[in-house]
Amino acid sequence: MRTVVAIFTGLPLFVLVLNLLTNTPPPTRKLRVVVATAPPRRVSPPPPPDASPPPSKLPVIAVAPFSDSCDNGTAHVELWGSLILAGTDNEQATAANCCRSCREYEPTLDVNGGAQCNTWVYNPSSRACWLKNQRPEELPRASARLAKGPGDPRVPWHSGVWMGIRPCADCIAPKEFNGCIGKDRCNTSRACGSPASMLNE
Repeated sequence: MRTVVAIFTGLPLFVLVLNLLTNTPPPTRKLRVVVATAPPRRVSPPPPPDASPPPSKLPVIAVAPFSDSCDNGTAHVELWGSLILAGTDNEQATAANCCRSCREYEPTLDVNGGAQCNTWVYNPSSRACWLKNQRPEELPRASARLAKGPGDPRVPWHSGVWMGIRPCADCIAPKEFNGCIGKDRCNTSRACGSPASMLNE
């Protein structure tokens, strides 16, 4: 009797142990939570104050720049143009002096209608400095030629251009003419300043 009771008493304990051994719960899964974050924005540093602007995407036509100084002359090159002052009347010691004489030339209506001196041609041997005027459409070609450097050594001339503008003091027409033989549209001081140009002389 005691054996039967022991069996029935130990049986639930055995069943419980067996259930624990055979019915183990499945392993728990650890879930990873991934939070999507935007990549950090790249902020380019501001350019330094003296940085040059980015190059333009538009096509650029290269044109030789005009120099405002007297160091832009080129040896063995003779530039053409309308004569303003003959070299025989304008001798200069150096090509730089010839350039300065072009810059200092004061245009007058009596000479090519007040044309500016924008081209000078110098002969180092004779020291003759010829002052000339080229039309605006001719100057880019002349400047491009000077940018190529010295020309044929057999050409004795030394040439340059200057783009400065000097006012023409007597290029405004007077309201009245006062007896000049020279029939200039303007009665300029140069045309009428000489006694030989007066009607009654």
